[in-house]
Amino acid sequence: MAIKFHKMKTILHHADLFGYLPPKGTKIQGRLGAIISIMIVLAFIGYSLARFITFITNPNVNYAQEYMDTNDKEFLTLPNFAMAFASDADYTDLSSKIVIDAVYNTSNNGTPNTVLQAKACDPSKIPSYLQKLQFICFTPSVVVPGTRQSQIKYQRTMMIMINVTDCAGFLSSLPASVYVMIPNQFDVDLRYRTFTNKTDSVFLERIRLQPPLLAYWGVDFQKQQFIITPDYLINWRRQDQTRVSVSKVRTSYGQNLACVDQITPIALMEFSLDSQIEKTFVNYVTSFMLFSEVGALWTTCILILGSLLMQFYSLRDSKKKKKIQQDTGALHKANIELPKNAEIVVSKKENSNQTDSEKAVMMGAKSLNSSMSHSIDLGKSGDAD
Repeated sequence: MAIKFHKMKTILHHADLFGYLPPKGTKIQGRLGAIISIMIVLAFIGYSLARFITFITNPNVNYAQEYMDTNDKEFLTLPNFAMAFASDADYTDLSSKIVIDAVYNTSNNGTPNTVLQAKACDPSKIPSYLQKLQFICFTPSVVVPGTRQSQIKYQRTMMIMINVTDCAGFLSSLPASVYVMIPNQFDVDLRYRTFTNKTDSVFLERIRLQPPLLAYWGVDFQKQQFIITPDYLINWRRQDQTRVSVSKVRTSYGQNLACVDQITPIALMEFSLDSQIEKTFVNYVTSFMLFSEVGALWTTCILILGSLLMQFYSLRDSKKKKKIQQDTGALHKANIELPKNAEIVVSKKENSNQTDSEKAVMMGAKSLNSSMSHSIDLGKSGDAD
């Protein structure tokens, strides 16, 4: 049992990470340092595991946005663009009371115009309160021919004109609005560090109609670029995707003298690109930063506790040396010097029960006594000479 306890004590002392090495002597390791070392190691392991699990399941994400000018020659096509007309009171569909003319005008630069055909469609990505409306899509796709400046420069425009076919029925349904819809194509999955396709989300813009006034709408679409940076543990590559949203609607009104079926326009829409592209960086904390933070914490704790324990061990060692010096001085003071003629007195009383070894010791003491006396006599004779 004593041997096992000694082994355990030795192992415990070796676990001390904060052993003190005095200027002279061997390294000092104790139970206090060993216990603190074990506690620190266990706490470090627990903290590291917690940080690692959090890094995977609930990552730390920073967002950064920047804007850059839209390229002069850039344009967009909107294959999923749709629009609907409804009464504001009860969301009654008004598509049967209007007719739409859509033209991509490029005739001024020598290219024939493109006439878009309006058709009924049933988009799946619409809010439930608008699902009873009849949405209208276009073939071929609606084109956004660049910024307003580039449209003037390159002589290309996209225009949609809305005419009333049933003035009495339309005017009786006022107030009314047109809903412009673009599907939200994707979203960012923060946990899995990737893009996910959206199936139930749209960018929806509501524009009010004010008959008999003629509404002029300028709808600006903005390109939004999302960039996911790698964390070098789950995701090792940079990802980016681009989507489009309505950034601005410019509205002005003109006056119609009267409403005539099939003839009276109630709205004129023009599409253009926003002058700036929005870039959003989804920056994840990398695994290198995680390891450096954990390592920095570990190093800091070791340095602080090591310094404190070193001072403790140094103070204890100095106290121990001081006590030894005091005890040694006391022994020297208590030591009585023998006179020159001193003899080692050996008791002649021998116990009848002495063993042979004890007798041998006594005989050795006697012989030592006689030899010392002889040496003292020789010294005296030498002095006399």
